[in-house]
Amino acid sequence: MELRTNDAQIEMYLDGELQGDALKQFEATLKQDTSLANRLKFHQDLAASLGDSQAIDVQKQITEIGRSFFQESASEKPAPKLVPVWRRPLAIAASFLVLLAVSYFTWQAVSGLAPSGERLFAQNFTSYPLDQVVRGSEATQSDFEQTVQLYLDGHYQQASEAFRTQLSLDPQNEKLKFSLAQSLLSETPPAFDAASPLLESLVSTGTSSVVPASKWYLALVYVHNGDFKQAMPLLQEVKAAGGSRGRMATELLEAL
Repeated sequence: MELRTNDAQIEMYLDGELQGDALKQFEATLKQDTSLANRLKFHQDLAASLGDSQAIDVQKQITEIGRSFFQESASEKPAPKLVPVWRRPLAIAASFLVLLAVSYFTWQAVSGLAPSGERLFAQNFTSYPLDQVVRGSEATQSDFEQTVQLYLDGHYQQASEAFRTQLSLDPQNEKLKFSLAQSLLSETPPAFDAASPLLESLVSTGTSSVVPASKWYLALVYVHNGDFKQAMPLLQEVKAAGGSRGRMATELLEAL
């Protein structure tokens, strides 16, 4: 299986939330993929030296300085004043920090880092490890397990067809709805229109253990579609629940 590896999955790995086949596959990929290993080391070093909250605070400070700079640049500038000699080192340091902030803003604009639904979805979406989902239904457990294996092997369209057939036999089964939604979102390209109603149904009326994860994935669908207004309440709920998804929801809210 070619498991998708991104920052969100690294966070789950560092928090010990990857289990079963998902954990084994991640560690196997880690041994072969130098870029993934370097990214993991970056996360570990950042956590050791600053911590997540401090790293976010640094970016916030630079962003605020850059925003203030542009606002002041647009207004009328007063006549220049002479700076006393003893204050010149501070003035130089302040100028350097402003230059850094301006460069950061420019880099954001050039790199297209303004909120983009498609980019934010790609950064935050990780296929759910369905081997951790256990369910009972009218369809036999072996049928479900075989379909999950198709999913884990990356055969998402085949898995979607099989999950859809099983769901037709047990239309109220929430874990089947969730599994089908996950498979649809993992397809290339993702089948957002088909996955969205399944997740909306789970979030609005669901009572099983897959509901919290459904809120996160539905929020990602809304973000992809540019519907940030609908995504934010869900992200707030995920954030309040804590855990690795809570941290990812916090970062995504900051990006929006």
